[in-house]
Amino acid sequence: MAKISKRTRSIQAKLENKEYKGLAALKLLKEMATAKFVESAEAHISLKLDTKYADQQLRTTLVLPKGTGKNVRIAVVAEGEK
Repeated sequence: MAKISKRTRSIQAKLENKEYKGLAALKLLKEMATAKFVESAEAHISLKLDTKYADQQLRTTLVLPKGTGKNVRIAVVAEGEK
């Protein structure tokens, strides 16, 4: 079995076995960031929606603050003025 590093042991000591609220979780996540690179995190949220019904469907878009870094190309094939 692999040996647990000091860094991992110190992070595990800060954690409690409970569910955290959003802001408290972010604060704890920032405290535990000890890597020598920019760390990232994922969030998986269950909204408990029944998508069979139109009023419970969720459709949205997200604009990234710095974009994706790729050039966007748009092609239009149309007849007439419009």
